[in-house]
Amino acid sequence: MASSPQSSGNESRGKADDSVPALRPAARADFWLSDHIAGLRGRKNLSDQQKRFMVLADKVNRTIEEEHEFTALASAERAAEDARRKSPEDVVNNAAPPVDREHQLSRPAELLVLAGLLDSRTGEPVWDRAELLGALLQLAATPADSEARVTWKRIGSAMLNAASRHQRSPR
Repeated sequence: MASSPQSSGNESRGKADDSVPALRPAARADFWLSDHIAGLRGRKNLSDQQKRFMVLADKVNRTIEEEHEFTALASAERAAEDARRKSPEDVVNNAAPPVDREHQLSRPAELLVLAGLLDSRTGEPVWDRAELLGALLQLAATPADSEARVTWKRIGSAMLNAASRHQRSPR
C-alpha cells in the first residue's frame, strides 16, 4: 500500500517544530541535535558546559560514562534552548504546574461545599449566582478588624476542624 506524502501518520500526535519535517520522535531529536551542534560550532563564546558537550559530540567512540554525560549535556542544552524561546509572560503564566493550580482553585470550592453554598455533586451554587456574588462582595468589603470577621473565623475554624476529624476517622 503506497502512502501519500501528505499522510505521514504523525498529524495526530501533536504539533511538531515548523522547521522539522514530520518525523518519528527519535529522528526529530537527532535532527535537533545535529542542528544544535552546527549552531554551537558557529558561536565564539561557549560556556564550559557547551565546550565539554562539543568535545563529546566530536568523539566517535565514547565510553559508557561519556555517553551518559553527553546525553545529560544534550538534555541540558535542549532545556536551555526551550527556556530561551519562552517569553517572560509564558514563564509567569506557567510558574506552577497545572495540577497544583487546579488543586489551589478547588480549595475555595471545598469551603463553599462545607458552608452549604455549593452542590458537591453538580458543582452548581445552591443560591442564585448574583445573590451569592453580592454576599461575597459584602464579605470582601468587611474591614479586617470587624467583630463580625472574628466571629466568622471562630465558626469557620470549628467547622474546618470538625471536617478534618471526620475525614481522618476510620469508616
